Amino acid sequence: MTCNAIAFPPDGTSILSGWSDGKVRSFGPQSGNLKYVINDAHRLTGMGNASGGTVQINGVTAVTPTNDGRRLLTGGADGKVRVWAVSKAQQVMVASMQEHKGPIFSIAIRANDSECVSASADGSCIVWALAGLTPYTRVGVLFAPQFFKCAVYLPDESQILTCGTDRKVTYWDSTDFSQIRVVDASEEAEMTSLHISGDGTFFASGSADRRVKLWSYDEGVAYCVGNAHSSAVAAIKISPDEQTVVSVGREGGINIWRVPEGMGAA
Repeated sequence: MTCNAIAFPPDGTSILSGWSDGKVRSFGPQSGNLKYVINDAHRLTGMGNASGGTVQINGVTAVTPTNDGRRLLTGGADGKVRVWAVSKAQQVMVASMQEHKGPIFSIAIRANDSECVSASADGSCIVWALAGLTPYTRVGVLFAPQFFKCAVYLPDESQILTCGTDRKVTYWDSTDFSQIRVVDASEEAEMTSLHISGDGTFFASGSADRRVKLWSYDEGVAYCVGNAHSSAVAAIKISPDEQTVVSVGREGGINIWRVPEGMGAA
């Protein structure tokens, strides 16, 4: 089996993971003991893109807990986005949303848990309502001729940042879903991951050319470039104190980078 996705709930009491056998598994963060399993969370197979070409992608491909810790959002190789009510004793599917025609690579959620955005290999990012009069329906959609690999909200949630196989980072308005800015982020390889700092002044990116970059959000300029991975960067995160960046490569390496002093004010 392959672990395709991993996340921590806000209270840090478990490690949530999505697997190629179509299951979601929750583990204790200190003991590593299995807490629960969601069987058949998603169908097993789908086609996606990774550095080097089209590959078979299986099972659960994205996991994101809600900020209140009561629900879990999952995306799969089957193109479905599902919402689960979870506890140690019981895991129940609340909704299943299907408009995507390709695997889901990431899911980002608003701070108040009212909406989420799913990034897919079908060339679209769909914004879904999770609350209100018509929950679990499409609110809006972003289109581009690419496989979307990652979508994240700006901290004030006024914009959405995306990246993918077109080697660009795109800024979108989260209200009317129009493009605001397109930045050329890589000359030769797809973009794989993004994460924005808590104050929204800078963001980090990873790409299949093995590079980690730090960008000024307002200027759209890469101020720092790191080269240490020997394969594509699979995921990247900025620490809560904004002093370090952690990147994970497909070669199995985990690198910890120091954020230059004053980067947040760049």
